[in-house]
Amino acid sequence: MVEAIFIMTAMLVFFSLACSLWALIKRGLYHRWWGLIAALLSTGIVCFIIRALSQSYVDADGLLHEYFALIPVGYLFSFTGIVGSLILFNIEYLSSRK
Repeated sequence: MVEAIFIMTAMLVFFSLACSLWALIKRGLYHRWWGLIAALLSTGIVCFIIRALSQSYVDADGLLHEYFALIPVGYLFSFTGIVGSLILFNIEYLSSRK
């Protein structure tokens, strides 16, 4: 179940990142906001990559060393970017219909 949630989140992040990069290249009215959203999503992806590549270990005193804080930070950046891209997409869609 956890893997399915992670895969769905990763798909949403990559889709939102692709949409924000496409809008950034298009240079629309809100291209600076799309750049901010792309930066948020990229930071979330980098947090997950660093966490996946880091090694956790237990030292001689029995203390666990791992970058556990990168998981909630990565989700925070990812969900903020996803929500921001949905909001900005709706703003652009509604303003283009007028």
